[in-house]
Amino acid sequence: LEVTNVENGPKNVNKLPGLDVPTRKVLARTFQELREHKSLEHCKSHLVSSKGQKAFKDNASNRTNHW
Repeated sequence: LEVTNVENGPKNVNKLPGLDVPTRKVLARTFQELREHKSLEHCKSHLVSSKGQKAFKDNASNRTNHW
């Protein structure tokens, strides 16, 4: 996922197809903190946290099941 426009982060997250709620929350929080100019390392910590990993893993398996 490439971050091209940080200002519109959460709006873009909500429009991404096939994401479940936990994944959207992790991404929205990451975008929010990028807008608040937190360090990229800090923001990345959400994406690699156990909660973030679980969200992405669940989302991936959900997507696989839907096909």
